[in-house]
This record gives sequence, structure tokens and C-alpha cells, in this order.
Amino acid sequence: MSNYQNMFEAIAVSSVLMIYVVIIGAALFISLAITVFLVIVNWKILQKAGVEGWKALIPFYGFYCMADISVTQPTSLICFLAYTIGLLLVCIPYVGPVLFSMIGNAAYGVVNYSLAKSFGRDIGICILAIFFPIIIRPMIAFSNDVEYTGDKVKIF
Repeated sequence: MSNYQNMFEAIAVSSVLMIYVVIIGAALFISLAITVFLVIVNWKILQKAGVEGWKALIPFYGFYCMADISVTQPTSLICFLAYTIGLLLVCIPYVGPVLFSMIGNAAYGVVNYSLAKSFGRDIGICILAIFFPIIIRPMIAFSNDVEYTGDKVKIF
């Protein structure tokens, strides 16, 4: 009787393990697909603005280029530093994610708002760009009627 019970336990454990592997594999595949899609979107946005698209491949430099084409010079540097410091603060236990959500996401929101504004979008789309950049950025990148106007937002 115990032989059958051990065999049943082994089958149950291996089945759960296989389900776990499939779920983790699917999540990794979806994450990779979204990352590749967003890199392509950022590449196209930079090209529309007259900047070399390969700059979107370098994580922090790509964000700086997005900030540079959308906001004036001192503000783009401040947004870049706030985003970078926010990402570095995530490593601090407990308070790090809270600080990143305040500092880094604020800078990311400013850049997304300014990016939509610099491509001639109205105020509604600019506000949506703060909360839904994964929808608005592809609209900017792949729309044929959207062109870079060069109107940079001035905050400082």
C-alpha cells in the first residue's frame, strides 16, 4: 500500500512542478515580449524626433534621450537624476519602493506628459500618457499623422 502512496505523491509533486514551470515560463515569455515591444516603440519615437534609435537600447541613456526631446535642458537633467536615484533607492528595504514610487514615477510621469506634448497631442492625451504610457507611446510611435513638433515643456 505504501508503494502506491509514494508513487501517487511523486506524480502529484511532479505535476505541480510542471504546472509551476509552465506558468513561470509563460510569464517570462510575456515579460520578454513586452520588453522587446517597448524597446521598439522607444526606438521609433526617438527616430521620429530626429535622434538615433539605437539610443533606446541603453536603459538610462534612453530615458535621458526621451527626457531631452520632451522637456527643456535643466528639467531633463533633473528628471533623469530623479528617475535614476529613484531606481537606486529601490534597493533600500521597506522604504525603497515607496521612495521610488514618489521620486522615480514622478519623473517618469513628467517625461511621459512632456513626450505627448512635444508630439503635438492635446491635454487629454498628455494626461493619459502619465497613467497609461504603454498605450500612448505606441500610439505616438506607430501613428503616421503624429510628428515631432519640438515643443518642449519648460518646468524650470
